[in-house]
Amino acid sequence: MKVRFRAVPLAALTAALLTVAVAVPAEASAPEDALWMAQETSPRYGNGYPDAMGLDPRTGRIHVAGYALRGNEFENYDYVTVSYDSQGARIRTRTSSIANTPDFLQDVAVDPSSGSYFVTGYCCNVVKAHTVAYGRSGNVLWDVIYEDPTQIGSYGYSVAVDPVRDRVYLGVRGSGSPDKATVVALSKATGEQLWTSSVDFDYGSLPTGLGWPQVAVHPGTGTVVLSTQNLGALGSIDIEAAAFDSSGQSLWNSRYDGPRSEDDGSEDVIIVGDTIYVVGNSDRDIATVTYDLDGNQKWAATYGLASRTDFGADIAVDPVTGAVLVTGRTYLQGGGRRGDPTVLTLAYDSLGGQLWTALSEVGSGVAVAVDATRGVAYVAGDTRQEWTTIAYAIADGTVLRTDILDEPTANLRGAPADIAVDSRNGNVYLTGNYPSPNDVQVITFTTLGYPPAG
Repeated sequence: MKVRFRAVPLAALTAALLTVAVAVPAEASAPEDALWMAQETSPRYGNGYPDAMGLDPRTGRIHVAGYALRGNEFENYDYVTVSYDSQGARIRTRTSSIANTPDFLQDVAVDPSSGSYFVTGYCCNVVKAHTVAYGRSGNVLWDVIYEDPTQIGSYGYSVAVDPVRDRVYLGVRGSGSPDKATVVALSKATGEQLWTSSVDFDYGSLPTGLGWPQVAVHPGTGTVVLSTQNLGALGSIDIEAAAFDSSGQSLWNSRYDGPRSEDDGSEDVIIVGDTIYVVGNSDRDIATVTYDLDGNQKWAATYGLASRTDFGADIAVDPVTGAVLVTGRTYLQGGGRRGDPTVLTLAYDSLGGQLWTALSEVGSGVAVAVDATRGVAYVAGDTRQEWTTIAYAIADGTVLRTDILDEPTANLRGAPADIAVDSRNGNVYLTGNYPSPNDVQVITFTTLGYPPAG
């Protein structure tokens, strides 16, 4: 998963090696510390904002995707994708941009069969979705723009790969009358547009920060699932999940209206086994909704402390036990958004029963990843002047390890964006932005590697 949307409209083609990565090994006597830390320090790019990380399961290569300020050009951002090996050595950096427009990269997906990787986001003064495909060696395979002529703008927000059918799917938000959430199907080999399927929606009073379509694909059936939200019958916003077959035909559309029939919003969707998992928010609670491949709701759960605002950010599933892990934030003092935000992690069993709840550190849970082999869940937290990585035993929530990266200045805050686990060796990778070693007033792409906790 990736950090929530941060930017504004915008991308054709510049592929270049650019940065210098500084890899700092940790002391062998401190296994709780990072194995390495890599930062991009090229003067060509200023402030950098990683949004997502993709891991190649065969090689352990890490692809960190986001955007960075082009030199001193105010508001002129480029796509930036940095690739590392499992030891933290930078393999390459690739950039892409449309001349004289800002480009905001939002997501990355890796094809496990070929090692190719795909990044998407949006560009241009009249907003268009922009997707770039790279081969395993970093060569540009194709570079395409998608624009819905019926919409004022087309914002690329998420990307998924079907390695069986050689498809790439985009989740695109369109602004128009009506607005649309669209799945765009592209050929993995050429980037040719194969089909689009849309859901018309009305955001109504949708809470700020929600409404960005997420896509996931089931490799067995080829079913593509789009999660978004829509105006419900009672005038509030519902979580909406829509499924399409590999040719773009609608299979089903399901709504979730929370217990209080207030505004609900989706944050992410994943498919594990034959179950679809959507995490988001219901009124001021965290909502987790699951479906089978036919669109039947299997179970739904909400979590919230009374009169407080809780936020679900990310979800992961242990394929061995079926346990579901959700992270986000809650507020421990006062009502509404007052008081201290606290990193919150929830665990459910495969039937939706709550296994455990963990509160840790002042801040927000950003992302969660699972090491199924060792039975460990890792949560990345943005905890004020620190990045915090917490390892929990999936079975009972026991804290196995807490790793903290302190930030050197109170004047400039970075933040973690995404976390991933290498299933081959259990190593954990965390990425985000952090003050540069050359200038603490500049934040830059920063990635850490940790050893397994279990």
